[in-house]
Amino acid sequence: MAMSCSDPPPKTLSESDFMRLFVQHELALRAYARSILPTWNAVDDAIQEASVTMWQKFSQLDTEDGFLPWAKVIVRFKCLSL
Repeated sequence: MAMSCSDPPPKTLSESDFMRLFVQHELALRAYARSILPTWNAVDDAIQEASVTMWQKFSQLDTEDGFLPWAKVIVRFKCLSL
């Protein structure tokens, strides 16, 4: 669907948006990682590495609504690479 002239431009997500979204979804991401990994220590490592990747790629995220599915993909790949 094309934007009309009256539609506001899409909001650019900020650093504070990243922190808010990460904290909001951290428990869900940790639980997801734990469903893949055998120990909580491994979960800690995966979440730490995933958070760095999320931070580096955050500008690629279009909307806040897409944060959790996007973050889960990153967490899954980090879990599988450990």
